[in-house]
Formats: sequence, structure tokens, C-alpha cells
Amino acid sequence: MDPANEDWPVFPTRHHASLAKPVKEGLEAQGLDTDDIEATPAASTSMEVLREHEITPPALSKNGAQSLMKRLCNAADIDIDREYLKPHGGRRGLGSDPYAQNAELARELLRHESIETTHKSYREQNVIERRERLERALNYSRR
Repeated sequence: MDPANEDWPVFPTRHHASLAKPVKEGLEAQGLDTDDIEATPAASTSMEVLREHEITPPALSKNGAQSLMKRLCNAADIDIDREYLKPHGGRRGLGSDPYAQNAELARELLRHESIETTHKSYREQNVIERRERLERALNYSRR
């Protein structure tokens, strides 16, 4: 998403009502008066104001992420055992490939504070994938 600063959450909310308060408080903190603040959102979207003024938006809530994933799954006609794709599964999927290439890169992308957290989350999956690749290679070579 090319965050405006390092404090931006990985998944910022897009809920307009949830963005109004940080816009107002952030612009006040930067010294804008009430008239300027009221005119600013009219000229652009809340997310554009947050980005332009480097104000950190709130993170997407768990309920917001679940609601979004349900809507997207319904729109795409995706049904996983009568369930929808879970947000954390998307995050885990996002980290899997970078971790296989470079654990430190995965740590940075996922914004884990320590590399141990990244290892704890992805080492097991990496071992399983390597074992499966090895088994496929061994089975292929036996033919």
C-alpha cells in the first residue's frame, strides 16, 4: 500500500466513519483550524488526507476483516467447506513465500518485532513444503 509512514498498520481500515476521528485529530495536532479541517475532507477522501498529512489510520478490526472477507468470498462465489477465507490465512499465505526465500525479509514484510516470531510462525510450514518437494523428487527419480 506504500504507507505514508512506518506507523501505518499492515491493513488499515477503509471504514469512513472510523477514519473521520483520526483525520480531525491529526489535522488539529498539525495546527489546522476548524474551518480548514472541515474544508479538507470535502476536497479529497479521508485516506488521501491521512496519506498527504502522514497521519496514521486505524487498523482494520477483526470484525471488519471478517466482514470484508465474507463479502469478497460471496462476490467471487468462493466456499471453503461452507466457510469463507479467513484474514489470518491471507496473512500466513503472504508470509510463506518470502519466508522460504529470506526469513528476515518475511519478518520485515509482516512487521514482526523479532525474527523468532517469524520463525515460530513459518518454520513448520517451510519444513513441510521442503519435505513434500523432496518426496516428489524421490518419487520422480524412482520411475
